[in-house]
Amino acid sequence: SIKSPWEKLYTLSSVPSTPIPEIQDPRYKSAEGIFQTNCLLIGDSNSLGLFPLISRFNHSCCPNAGYRGHPENDEVQVVQAMRDIQPDEENCVSY
Repeated sequence: SIKSPWEKLYTLSSVPSTPIPEIQDPRYKSAEGIFQTNCLLIGDSNSLGLFPLISRFNHSCCPNAGYRGHPENDEVQVVQAMRDIQPDEENCVSY
C-alpha cells in the first residue's frame, strides 16, 4: 500500500523503544513538530510539503511578499513581492 506523506514522516520520526538521550533531549525539535509547523498545502490536493526556504521567512501582519503554488508544477512554491521592497528591508510573509 502507498503511505501518505504524513505516515511516512511519522514512521521516520518515531522514537525507538530504547531511550536515546540525543533524540529525547527537549532542546531538539522532533521531525513531526517541524513538519506540523512548517508544512504547506501542495496544489489543490490534500498533500502537504516542506519548502525549506519559505519556512525561513518571518511573519508580518503587513507582509511585503507572499507565496503560492507554481501554476505548472504543484511541487514548487513561488515567492512574489506584493509591493516594492527596499534593499535593506526584510522579506516577510503572512502565515
